[in-house]
Amino acid sequence: GYSQGIVFDRMNGVVDVYQESISPTEDGTFLKLAPGIETGKEVNAGDVIAEMDQKMIMLEISRFKALRKIRAISSEQNIREELVKLKDKFWEADNDLKDITAELGAKRTRLQALSSARSDELKTIKADLESEIRELEERETRRAEKVEFFESAVTAQADMLNRATDVNEDEIPMDAEDQEKLKIIQERLKRTTLTVRRDGKVDRILKEPGEYVKAGESIVKVVADPTHILGFLPQQEVAAVKANDEVWITSAIDRYTTFKSTVLDLSP
Repeated sequence: GYSQGIVFDRMNGVVDVYQESISPTEDGTFLKLAPGIETGKEVNAGDVIAEMDQKMIMLEISRFKALRKIRAISSEQNIREELVKLKDKFWEADNDLKDITAELGAKRTRLQALSSARSDELKTIKADLESEIRELEERETRRAEKVEFFESAVTAQADMLNRATDVNEDEIPMDAEDQEKLKIIQERLKRTTLTVRRDGKVDRILKEPGEYVKAGESIVKVVADPTHILGFLPQQEVAAVKANDEVWITSAIDRYTTFKSTVLDLSP
């Protein structure tokens, strides 16, 4: 017989098994399983399980870049057109300045010729010339400032055109809306790589590469070791068990293997 032992209360229970469904976040074609993934394969949290076809999303990225390139070309054309307008205004102002300078020079020459005039009539003509010269000098100053302004504007616009012409596709400036669009597309691209959240074992493979899979539809099922066991006791025996009590669990299909555990909580 036995010299000593422990009396166990027997109870029936079920194991709460963690099961994770590896599924895409949007409709698409299942491309392939990650290397080595097969039924019974042990996997760790973060491991790649499967990959979805990225072609449609890559097309969206290409279309996004193409639209930005078109906008950049349109912007370049606008800069080029503005440069032509500025050059026309510069040449117009410069020609006006030359005309004013020439007229001013002629009047100064005429005034010089009348410098020794003594008659009242010539004095009146001389006074009128001096007034016209002062007015022309003011116009010349204003026109020279305008020429300088348009010359600087033409230089700045030409520099802008050179930068727009030489810019690479990846260097095209992005506004906040473009940045947000690209961020969303890149996040969708990242989600085509399907990973597992917890350590576990591949339980079932439900899809074949090339199949069209809807968002949320399972491709692979991964199960993890149970985190707890739900036990059922007759009402009259509940009072004999309390939280933190040690318990031993034996599988119904393997009476010779026992697992030690601890009571976490009791349902009232």
